[in-house]
Amino acid sequence: MLLDHAWAAQVSEVMRSDYFDLKYLAFLVEKYLAYHKKYKVFPPLATLITSIKDELREPSNEALKTSVVDYLTRIRSSGEPPDGQFVRDKALDF
Repeated sequence: MLLDHAWAAQVSEVMRSDYFDLKYLAFLVEKYLAYHKKYKVFPPLATLITSIKDELREPSNEALKTSVVDYLTRIRSSGEPPDGQFVRDKALDF
């Protein structure tokens, strides 16, 4: 969703944060979709990071912050995963 906004538009109608077992992924999906709902566009990665920084500054969110930062760092450095199309196809089937 972060890298393919056209696909994100397709899946956003059915995507829910509670589909994710990992708390950091649920958090990111929730924030991503909330941004889209409010502004009617999907945020670029840099904007998403800016929009969630304040919430992750709370000391009680330290574990979540670490997981989110690690994940976003991997996304930023790796770009499109080699199996990206497969994941998009299977997510729509789900």
